[in-house]
Amino acid sequence: MATLTIKPTSAGNDIQIKSGDGLTTHATFGNTSTVNMSAGTIASAVTFPNGHILQVQTASKTNISTTTATTPTSTGLTVSITPSDATNKVYVQALVGSVGHNGALQRMFISISGGTSQSTGDARAGHECGAFWCPRSADSAWSSGSLVCGFLDAPASTSAQTYTLNFWQSVTGNICVINSSYNTDAATGNCISTLTAWEVVA
Repeated sequence: MATLTIKPTSAGNDIQIKSGDGLTTHATFGNTSTVNMSAGTIASAVTFPNGHILQVQTASKTNISTTTATTPTSTGLTVSITPSDATNKVYVQALVGSVGHNGALQRMFISISGGTSQSTGDARAGHECGAFWCPRSADSAWSSGSLVCGFLDAPASTSAQTYTLNFWQSVTGNICVINSSYNTDAATGNCISTLTAWEVVA
């Protein structure tokens, strides 16, 4: 097969690919073997190495939600992502700005469900979850904390995958809160929680 060689007229110069009118530079090939794309798109035939992020989808929640449930219940925060290839994976992470509850010895749990997995620890006698909050103080109604959890899912599909942030509590009859402490006053305010999904080449 013949090889087409294009080189600048002077050493150290770059090679540029321009639009038909010569006004727009679409690509610059530097003398250090780099390529700088300033316009246009990358062909779908291009294959990225494993670990590359192909897309990011995120959702946020800025209001308060409460529950008295003792089993996983949706916070109303969901995110959907459609993998471009069935071999790719999806990393999902929740950043919960604040959680709180009204029971001194109560635990609050969060987890992410959806796809083929969920963010939980190994099975045990208690609640399998992604993270939990337990201030264990007499003024727990004023206490709050931030929580983070995530997991790598392998949906093996190019259909839309929907992930949901769940929360629940350990004690029947109490109330747990997301994005705030249970008690509020002029010194407190709402937080923001986010749920983000990354498509990862695998």
